[in-house]
Amino acid sequence: MNVPTISSSSHAWIRSAFPPALVATVLGGVVIGAVMPAGVKAPSLLLLTAGLLPLHGIGLGVFLLLARKARGAGLWRDVGLRRLSRRGVISQFFLAVPIAFFILVMGLLMSQVCVIMLDIFGLSSTPPDLFDFMNPGRPVLAAAAFFTVIVWAPVSEEILFRFGCFEFLQSWHIPGPALWVGGLFALIHGQLFAVPTLFFLSLVLQTARVRGKGLWLPIFIHGFFNLFASLLFIVEKAVNNG
Repeated sequence: MNVPTISSSSHAWIRSAFPPALVATVLGGVVIGAVMPAGVKAPSLLLLTAGLLPLHGIGLGVFLLLARKARGAGLWRDVGLRRLSRRGVISQFFLAVPIAFFILVMGLLMSQVCVIMLDIFGLSSTPPDLFDFMNPGRPVLAAAAFFTVIVWAPVSEEILFRFGCFEFLQSWHIPGPALWVGGLFALIHGQLFAVPTLFFLSLVLQTARVRGKGLWLPIFIHGFFNLFASLLFIVEKAVNNG
């Protein structure tokens, strides 16, 4: 896979910044899982990427602090978050919608197959109810959760995974970096039934980073995917409760 050109100096700071950021992300997830109310806690590390807004950016904060110190003004050019023209934003924004919808449809099919396989092997396939904290009766928490899932998670995860993790592996010349990133991205969410979907999502997002020559397109796709998935879960829950 051809990737956006990253200089050797950029690879140097990525090698030093990404490992502590990954450790901080995992530890942040453990902390979130420990302090979450019992009614919201899921038996997984999904909360490290979809938890409360103040704790969600631990890994990203560590990564950007170390990166800014090492790279300075060239940081955002390396990351691929250059300023886009209005036309560029609109074109990538609307390109992201059908791609995200396609990933969701494929993901639903793959998740159903995965659930069947997990049931055959006697493993838990029940998805945790992660949208209780989007309760309209708690508007502040619901708004924070919605913003985290739809906006903050796509931005932070694309910087950490599609850029940081991928370029870290590239810098060490590890074969198949997109596959390793996809595997880590899927497993770190902690939901067995969703592993195929998340792995597929990661591969599409990595390709979008290459085709879009930066992170804006994968961020838009990721955001719309999370939006569609959230609305689907909320509608399904409303129908079941009705």
